[in-house]
Amino acid sequence: MPATPACEVPQQARFRLEGWIGERPQANLNQGLLTAPIANPAMLQMFRDRDCQPRRALVPWAGEFAGKYLLSAAIAARLRLDFRLHAWLGEREQAGKVSLYRGPILLAYDQRFNAMDPDEVPTLSLSSLRYAEEQKTETPPPLLLLRFTGTDGRALRLCDFASAGAAGTVYRSWLPMRETALPEEMRSPFAV
Repeated sequence: MPATPACEVPQQARFRLEGWIGERPQANLNQGLLTAPIANPAMLQMFRDRDCQPRRALVPWAGEFAGKYLLSAAIAARLRLDFRLHAWLGEREQAGKVSLYRGPILLAYDQRFNAMDPDEVPTLSLSSLRYAEEQKTETPPPLLLLRFTGTDGRALRLCDFASAGAAGTVYRSWLPMRETALPEEMRSPFAV
């Protein structure tokens, strides 16, 4: 049964953890997450071994430590990464288009989440770009599904690039846009 949040976090909300609370995620990262696979290589090796033939006799709780390690790494990334929208301007054959990111996640048009054909994707305007998170009811579900509004008022649903095309549908990561330059706050930190 899907849960609905009691309130929504504003898109531009920014939090900064300071003092010993802010230092703790960095200490966990430096002294645990980054060193654990080197100090205990078997922790992740067991995932490679479990699918080998002949099958190894693994204890029933094998993977619990690795699972906790991976969960901690995901939480640390979520605390440390900037999940605001940013963009990458297309060049040459992609001129007039943009790739959108939410934090490190590349967003993409996928035909299964939209009523329009790939060549009819609405133009976006970076100066008025807003989104809302959508419920994921499709199978297989995307990791992330966001609804944007094009300059013509049509809805455009973008999913994470890793899920795009998972059902054999057409997908695109370069999207048409109105502006020819990016506002400074939208510039991708990955751009050179």
